[in-house]
Amino acid sequence: IDAEGVPTISPPTKDKDTLRDNMLELRKTLHHMAYQHKTVKKLECHMIDILTMLDEHIRLTGAGGRRLRPSEAALDVDPVAYIKLTDTFIEALLLTGEDPNLRDACAEYEHRIVRRQLMRLVGHWDL
Repeated sequence: IDAEGVPTISPPTKDKDTLRDNMLELRKTLHHMAYQHKTVKKLECHMIDILTMLDEHIRLTGAGGRRLRPSEAALDVDPVAYIKLTDTFIEALLLTGEDPNLRDACAEYEHRIVRRQLMRLVGHWDL
């Protein structure tokens, strides 16, 4: 329990530096090996394109019954519509292909994400 009476988990003082160093090293490694991996970046670029296609045709009901695009719900952090924007919701729209307005986005998802026909190069930086 800390000074304000809030229960906390705190390592012994002698281990704090080691834990901090290990966590920073793990974060650095994850960024290098996973988050910044070229395939992850390609998938992100493709998903941005697909989400942009979806944005024009999907409306979510938000607070006060407002009809919002997914981008509006995300930017405004609408308390009702924002929580509907899950991976499962988006993937269900893309995999069912029931809405004819989403045909292009569904085809792009199938081609780029499901079949892994990724772009050859996203960008190149010399650091």
